[in-house]
Amino acid sequence: MHAAWTAWHDGDDDRVAEAVRLLAETPGEGELTPLTETPGVSLVNALEGCDLATVEDLVIALEQDELFDIFDHYDRTYTTSLEEWESEAVPLTWTSDYGFSIPLTGTADATLLGEIRRLDDDVLAAVNVLAEPAVWEEEGNVFDEDFRLEAWVLVDGTPIHVEGLWRHMDAGAYNTENESIRNLVRNGIVDWDDQMMASCETGPP
Repeated sequence: MHAAWTAWHDGDDDRVAEAVRLLAETPGEGELTPLTETPGVSLVNALEGCDLATVEDLVIALEQDELFDIFDHYDRTYTTSLEEWESEAVPLTWTSDYGFSIPLTGTADATLLGEIRRLDDDVLAAVNVLAEPAVWEEEGNVFDEDFRLEAWVLVDGTPIHVEGLWRHMDAGAYNTENESIRNLVRNGIVDWDDQMMASCETGPP
């Protein structure tokens, strides 16, 4: 996963595609060594009942809060041209302002910077990065790192979701330095995939 992350930031799409295709060969979950200071989590999971075109439409949809139930509010704005993306001329980038709540922990607002690229006919990849530390209603809570690399690799007609996520959050008992909390983060990716597969049946908003 680190190789894919490095290749993405080097702008080497061929290396990204090579790395995520290799990862897609072995479904399962794991731990990742830190990008900065916090360990990450990984998941490789088949999106049964989806096709790559529908996954693309869902990933770029503005109304992410209508697809996934984790947001208190959500507002995405494209920062490059959707028309040029659809003509396959350029990657698509966006800014996402959102709010979330964690029971018994707190409520916060955050901003993500996202980008999606078509790496090949059978590989789609995206990165979302926390733009700045989240703003909490509660004093003392910290959410200051969120690095997410995702890819969708078509294997025998089924998109395989490959994800690596490095997150630093220290909010009371919810501390991602703790392995049990990282397991919760990984479970959240599983839930995300379940909602993605449900949305594949209904299509984007």
